[in-house]
Amino acid sequence: MSDQWPEQLDAFRTSDLKLFVHQSSAEDWQRRLDGAARATMRLQHGASLHAALMEGGLISKAEHYPELAEVFAETKLVIRHWQCRDEAGYQPISVNADGSIFVHGHAGSWSGPYGADCSPSDVISYWERTKGAKR
Repeated sequence: MSDQWPEQLDAFRTSDLKLFVHQSSAEDWQRRLDGAARATMRLQHGASLHAALMEGGLISKAEHYPELAEVFAETKLVIRHWQCRDEAGYQPISVNADGSIFVHGHAGSWSGPYGADCSPSDVISYWERTKGAKR
């Protein structure tokens, strides 16, 4: 018996071109993609990060992050391990389907502007440190 490669498979593709074996998994991921797009749009149009994540369905009412209600797209954060000085310079830019937040900016990092995906709890920590630095 000889195997024929490549083998034809049936799969479901989402808008980000990921393939899923099960339709329900593809539908769930597509909902998260759509929610992230909605959350990013809300964030960029003035909603708080908390409101954007809630509207996008990426956090539930059970996940209570009151600090994220104080963070907006124009909020600048101090992220000490990214930068060489204490100036706030990093901002939430967009929301990802996994609920993480892409934060980007420049506050003296040796390599110039920088950005990375951060968890909601990381953003809260950065926001708390930023508020503490302002006192």
